[in-house]
Amino acid sequence: MKTTLSIIFLFISMLTFGQEKWTYQNDNIYKINKVKARKWFNGNKLTATTFYNKEGQMIKFQHEPFLGGEQRTIYFEYNEKGKLINQVDTTRNIKPDKKALKKLKKMGLDLSSNFRNNRPEIEVLKFNIEYEDDKLIKLTKFNANGTLNTVDHFENNGRKQVREWYRNGEKYQESITEYIDDFHKEKYYGWEIRPNLEKSKWNYSFEYVYENGIIKEFTRFDNGQKKETTKMEYDNNGLLIKAIYYTTERFEYEYYK
Repeated sequence: MKTTLSIIFLFISMLTFGQEKWTYQNDNIYKINKVKARKWFNGNKLTATTFYNKEGQMIKFQHEPFLGGEQRTIYFEYNEKGKLINQVDTTRNIKPDKKALKKLKKMGLDLSSNFRNNRPEIEVLKFNIEYEDDKLIKLTKFNANGTLNTVDHFENNGRKQVREWYRNGEKYQESITEYIDDFHKEKYYGWEIRPNLEKSKWNYSFEYVYENGIIKEFTRFDNGQKKETTKMEYDNNGLLIKAIYYTTERFEYEYYK
């Protein structure tokens, strides 16, 4: 039971905080291998698909519905120099799987509050992108009704990201991520005001094992206490094909001709 709930919470975390970033690789490897799309499976279930242009830049991220709920798609636009100039987040709202929600509730995990009723079929969330000397310093996300959703502040050439979450104009959560490279975290910590007004905090750190410059595994620590270790597997072209921890994440690729 404890392991099952841990897996569920990890999956919710990926949906909420965008933790899929650790599965990404440098744009150049997608360009060299002419990757057009990457499908991400949790076991045999398709979780998300990322699409790339011929320069290896992500142009579309599509997250499949969780428990039959919303399907999220993010679009990215670049200028001729490869600089991100536009980003749009669209959400297709679908009725959640009531049987699955009921089953999880019996296991001690009530997710019903995560699904809002009476939402439009399609919601479009827009972004405001700010640069300073060609360096991304701020990314602001707005809800479909124009209210503030999240604000990302970038420091130290993107190696530090401070994210603020807003609800009804009030900040209720903040996280700080310190990166060792473009995608992999060294530290991830922050706080959240829960619906019952209780303030919770987290403080994660990560240690990596390399082989020939490629990450073979990494371990997460919670307040210094060792937690799960994730092992990475790659194909002969250096593309990530498996990530194994509590469960197995698989990655399949489609290519430009």
